[in-house]
Amino acid sequence: MRATEFITERKKKRKSNRAYGGYFYPGFGYGDNSSGEGGGDGGGESMYESAVDELAKRLPSLDKHDYNTIDDLMRKVARKHKITDKALKDLFTKKFNDTPDRWINGKLD
Repeated sequence: MRATEFITERKKKRKSNRAYGGYFYPGFGYGDNSSGEGGGDGGGESMYESAVDELAKRLPSLDKHDYNTIDDLMRKVARKHKITDKALKDLFTKKFNDTPDRWINGKLD
């Protein structure tokens, strides 16, 4: 068998393994999604908003409001919601237009 024949045989085998020629779109199934139904996780940003809301709810209950204590709380909340602490800080800043440590100091004054 020649090399070119071998390559064409492999290409034929590869093409036959796809599900009716479509590609996989995460959250949409295979191929063209003409029905308009999305599927997916159904949450959008609500998962991240719950992390921000939990952080805002737990901040006033801290014993001390210094940087290290707030940072520890942010890491715990971020780990619980499976996001990074930087992403949590960015989401918090986007929602409240302030960093968590300045936001809580403004709330307590």
